[in-house]
Amino acid sequence: MVVRNGIRFSVAAKVLTIVLVLSLVIVAQSVFSVTQLNKIGKELETIAESDIPLTEVLSRITSHQLEQSVLFERILRLNGLAAGDLELQRKAAQKKFKEYAALVDEEILEGERIAEEALKHAYDQKTLDEIQHVLDALKKIEVEHKSYDLHAEQIIAYADSNETEKALDLLHEVEQEEANLNNELVALLHEIETFTLEATMAAEQHEKETVRILIVVAIVSTLLGILISAALARLTVTRPLRRVSGALHQLADNDLSATVAVKGNDEIADLAEAFETFKDKLILMRKLETDRKESERENIRQRRETLSLMATEVRDKTDQGISTIANSADEVEVQSNGMRSALERASSRIDGLLSQAKETHQRSIEAGELSEGLLSAISEVAEKTEKTNELTTEAVTLSSSSHETIGELATAAENIGQFVSVISDIAEKTNLLALNATIEAARAGDAGRGFAVVAAEVKELAEQTNRSTEQISEQVVTIQSKTGAAVSSIDQIIESIGRLSEMAASVASATEEQRVTTENFGQIVNESGQAVGGITEGMSEVSRIAQETLSIANTMSEKTSSMALAAQDMREEIPAIIQSSLDETERRSAPRTDVNETIEATDETGDFDAVLLDLSDKGCRISDPGRELKGNVEINVPGEGWVSHMVVWTEMDKVGLTRI
Repeated sequence: MVVRNGIRFSVAAKVLTIVLVLSLVIVAQSVFSVTQLNKIGKELETIAESDIPLTEVLSRITSHQLEQSVLFERILRLNGLAAGDLELQRKAAQKKFKEYAALVDEEILEGERIAEEALKHAYDQKTLDEIQHVLDALKKIEVEHKSYDLHAEQIIAYADSNETEKALDLLHEVEQEEANLNNELVALLHEIETFTLEATMAAEQHEKETVRILIVVAIVSTLLGILISAALARLTVTRPLRRVSGALHQLADNDLSATVAVKGNDEIADLAEAFETFKDKLILMRKLETDRKESERENIRQRRETLSLMATEVRDKTDQGISTIANSADEVEVQSNGMRSALERASSRIDGLLSQAKETHQRSIEAGELSEGLLSAISEVAEKTEKTNELTTEAVTLSSSSHETIGELATAAENIGQFVSVISDIAEKTNLLALNATIEAARAGDAGRGFAVVAAEVKELAEQTNRSTEQISEQVVTIQSKTGAAVSSIDQIIESIGRLSEMAASVASATEEQRVTTENFGQIVNESGQAVGGITEGMSEVSRIAQETLSIANTMSEKTSSMALAAQDMREEIPAIIQSSLDETERRSAPRTDVNETIEATDETGDFDAVLLDLSDKGCRISDPGRELKGNVEINVPGEGWVSHMVVWTEMDKVGLTRI
């Protein structure tokens, strides 16, 4: 029974709905992944392009400023000594001092440019405030450093011109500027290192949270997609197709009570409706066939009785002798007229049966055409299922794109590690410079005591920088490890989509099985139609024989006057004619049973398999033996065992056999 809904929802639409659900799940997961990875990428980009370069520039500024301070102390110390080689050292120190002053100014400007560029790409307010603070501090340091350079050059000029008092008056102010400048640089460097470390740890935390969320989202979305797709496929495609398939198998087993209960308005509903129509036509065809066979058996029985009576009468009359033939001519004429009347009734009955057989043959042709329609519908379902595989392949390509994005994230983490190595080298050089400054301060005695304090602070700052870079390196290694885990999760997602593609392929396989079943069913209908056509030809032959017998009866009626002269001939010919009619009737009376089953057989050449089309008490018909048959044929008849047969006729791939 087929219950149709108002709106038509085809199998293709159902398959596309399943694909759409899976695609939406994958797209949602991909969008979320890209968003989270983009956020982490911006954080790492800020660290790599802003925080680390600023830390590097401030380290160089601090280092060069300290070297400039050391040179200033050395110049002051050398100005108090005699001329000679030391005079050359003093001039070289003054030249080096000016070079460091210009270098520090350039580096401060470079730091300002980096900070201004970083302001354009800051991703949150905290980062924006920190970079703005660094920029303001650099501008302030720029002004203070220029003032320091100016006053230091004035002191050097006073010392060169032996204006000691002026130099001493200005020296305290320069020392205060130098101390403030160094303290500000150290504090700013420590602040930017701390901020960089915090940003790196925040990026690591975001990466961990993203990995956890991506794993949960991947598991939930995959399970949800599988459950929804499996439910839709089972409820709307697989279960209805199995019902139709089961009903077709029942019908193939001659179970005409089979029925299909399908709800919907799609190709499967059309298939179920066509099944019901086909079943009704098959029931009608079976009924007509049964009625025809019953009528045929009744007609043969009556004809055999009539012919038996005629044969008995003819033998009796013939045995009376030649002397009684002339006197019985009128009686023979009456009997021949009765025989003609009976044959006319038999011929009329056979014509009616022939008409029914032709109608049954036409019904078989219509059933064959209907099975071809069923086969076409199932082929269309197979094509739509193939499109499901293509859309699932596109989903695998999208997940591969996410895999490449995470790979780029791993590359960015490696670049951060390289920047950390640079900072570590700078910190080691700063430590070495602080050691040199301590030695110089020790040589200067009391005059370099204040500078020794600054050198100690620089040394401590260098050690702190080393510790910070080690922490950053550990965080970068952790980020690289988690990025690898994210790549593994994406690979698992791709594998899950592959399993979904295998499910779509199994649906296509089930559809192909339905197509093969329907095709075999159509072949059965066509062969049944051919069998009905053979029966129709047989009925035509019976009708022809009846007409010939009627013609003989007419001839007998016309030749009654000459029966006395041909009495001896009639004694030999009439019994032979009657016996021939009985034999023909007996030959046509053996009913055939349709089988259409593969059986085992053997002949002189060897064993082979063939399809047993139909079976009777006197022989059978087979098809597809695969080769020419030679000699007698042994057939394993279902229910009887091995039976010997002889080849009677061969037509294309069909062979007629009679029992030996």
